[in-house]
Amino acid sequence: MDIRRLKRIGGLAQPHPSPLPPREMRLAPIMVFALLLAPCVMLAATSSSPLDLSEDAVRTKETGIGSLVADAVRASASADAALIPAAAFKKASIAAGEISGKAICSALVFPDDTVIVLSLQGSQLRGALEKSVSIYPQKSLGFLQVSGVELVFDPRQRNARLVSVKVAGKPLKDDATYRIATTNSLASGALGYWRIWTKEQIVQKSNATLAKAVESYLAASKELDYRKAVRISVRG
Repeated sequence: MDIRRLKRIGGLAQPHPSPLPPREMRLAPIMVFALLLAPCVMLAATSSSPLDLSEDAVRTKETGIGSLVADAVRASASADAALIPAAAFKKASIAAGEISGKAICSALVFPDDTVIVLSLQGSQLRGALEKSVSIYPQKSLGFLQVSGVELVFDPRQRNARLVSVKVAGKPLKDDATYRIATTNSLASGALGYWRIWTKEQIVQKSNATLAKAVESYLAASKELDYRKAVRISVRG
């Protein structure tokens, strides 16, 4: 009971009459709890093409839903780039037209995973991208969906598969420092990425979750087009 809603009558504290009928009073906490459990509900943007996601696809190549989530995470953190592992996704299919945050969340394994920003040297970012494509064409949970990054790789090479990498349209510089947004789990070194960076390189811990990042991104976007795969290209 909220003590601010008590009034004194004859020296005794009595509850202030509630403006809600008894049934609504009982349902109100349930309604609030339901909203907390459904963080992605906003209908906010349209897509000019269907957004399909299979586990095979997200573990071997760029996907529309993967790119959308990566874009949302990068925007939420104002980062130079974003990296989202295939392990963060599950099978989903979204028809062309209006897109809701709830629909995108259906493709996320943990929509409540928080957004984290790492400060990485260009050489570390290169190492992460090399790891991402290291066993292609085999499927990998560590394959990265990206935003702010364009890469070309050659699977015929055993090592150093990357042919070129651009960040924000400019060639990657190994000695430069980049703000990289990602999931809390990946920032903590999951999927073997602890070999690339350490937790000490975390420079920003956000209260935003993947779900909230997606919701905000859709709210700010009028129309989305992920028909062309231009971020991850295979040579040979």
